[in-house]
Amino acid sequence: MKVLMSGVCILVIFFVLLVATLLMAMGTKIITAHLLSEFINYLYQSPYFSTVSILIGILLAFIGFLALILLERAYRKEKNVVLNNKEGKISMAISAVEDIVRKVCGSLLDIKEIKPKIVVRKKGIKVIAHLVLFSSADIPRVSSDAQRIIKEEVEKSLGIEEEVKVEIYIDKIVEKSSREKKKEEMHIR
Repeated sequence: MKVLMSGVCILVIFFVLLVATLLMAMGTKIITAHLLSEFINYLYQSPYFSTVSILIGILLAFIGFLALILLERAYRKEKNVVLNNKEGKISMAISAVEDIVRKVCGSLLDIKEIKPKIVVRKKGIKVIAHLVLFSSADIPRVSSDAQRIIKEEVEKSLGIEEEVKVEIYIDKIVEKSSREKKKEEMHIR
């Protein structure tokens, strides 16, 4: 499906660039209306013009409909996680899954900020978590803990048996503010 979508995108981009180039050439008088008219008359008088133009029209209409169908499917898939159980199908917004990830990582003191992204795949769910850590953090331990906690919580919350893959990216390391230091001290006591 990705190959088909890429092919459709390339064709659409090609035609848009072709039309844009033609319009710019006409606007700058590189191609005059008379020259364009002669070219169209030449094509129109060709014995194969009708057949070729009908085939190109059908091809372009097919590509247009295919692009609409593929975009609609991609849009629909990206917004929900679909779960199946004995009673039927359950559809959960990806933003709700992202909220679960934010909540569970909020309990880890060494993480200042998390930006989760959920990717639904055929084999399961992929969670991509971009973290901002405090400078006092033990990066390997915090990363490992975050991966384990996210994986367990997503599996538990969604009740799925499919694979939950978690990727952690450390985007930034920052110093704790005095307010955050006080919060940590209160948590330790």
